[in-house]
Amino acid sequence: IDANFRLKQRAVSQDAVDPSLSKGWSYFMEEEPYKLYLHDPQKSTCTSHDAVNAADTKSAKGLTATSVGSICCARHEMKFPRGVGDLQKGECYTNIDYLFFSVLWNTTLKSFNVSYDITCQWTRHLWECMNTLLCYSRYLPSTICYTFPTPH
Repeated sequence: IDANFRLKQRAVSQDAVDPSLSKGWSYFMEEEPYKLYLHDPQKSTCTSHDAVNAADTKSAKGLTATSVGSICCARHEMKFPRGVGDLQKGECYTNIDYLFFSVLWNTTLKSFNVSYDITCQWTRHLWECMNTLLCYSRYLPSTICYTFPTPH
C-alpha cells in the first residue's frame, strides 16, 4: 500500500467537458460510492510519520485530487483491480480503508501480508471501518499479517 503525492487532478467545470474514460473499470475505483464513504479523517498519533497529519496543509485549490493511493501485489508488481483511488488532501486512513477492502472483495486469497509505511496507525481502527462496509466483511483479522517496510 502506498501513495504518490506528485499526481494531481485538476477540477473541470462538468463531466461532459472532460469525461472519465473508465468510471470504475479496471484499476480505478468508481467515484460515487467511494466519495460517499469518505468522511472526516482521523488524525495520526505517530510522531515520526507525517503523511496523514500533513494532509490538511496541502493546497487543493482548483484540484479534485491531490494524490493517488494504490494497493499492489509486491510479488508480481501489479495493481489490484479497484485498488487505485484519488486522495483528497493527502493520505487519509478512510481512503486507504476503502481501497483495501475493495481489493479484498475482489480476491480469493485465504491469507496475505500487507506492507504499509503507516501500518502502526492505519490498523488501529481498520476493522471498525470494515463493519461500515458490510459487503466486504468476509475476512477475519487473523487472515492478514501486517508489516511496515522501515521503522520510523
